[in-house]
Amino acid sequence: MGAPKKGKKTKDEDDIEDITVDTTFWVRFTKQHKDTKEQAKLMFNANCRTNILLDYIKRSCGYIDKDVVDLALPSGKCLLLHQNPETKASETITQRDEYILMAVEPNEDNPEEFIHIPLLEDDEELANVNWSGGESKKKKK
Repeated sequence: MGAPKKGKKTKDEDDIEDITVDTTFWVRFTKQHKDTKEQAKLMFNANCRTNILLDYIKRSCGYIDKDVVDLALPSGKCLLLHQNPETKASETITQRDEYILMAVEPNEDNPEEFIHIPLLEDDEELANVNWSGGESKKKKK
């Protein structure tokens, strides 16, 4: 058998390279304390399935009471990760980017849709962002 030829990678080297690829990103949100609120930012790793990532983000940011959360770009575009729970999050999330944590709730006017509500309050930079473009459809059962 012998050593692999120079310039060619073994399967083990390919696996190691996949693990070491930087898939970190930032999430901005409002951290709620008993009497106060403050803006916060945490770093996460997108190298996992989206359902695992969203659950971990929800717990880490203190929004365990929210049924569904998602992420949005500061421009207002929601990533709709909650609709593809089994996909790899790094296929959608761009490394080292910054995202806004969003609550996903049923739309009272149209039960077939969700609305996305930013969980980042009092941010002047985002005050005029139109989050309405982030509506998503409920999946048919």
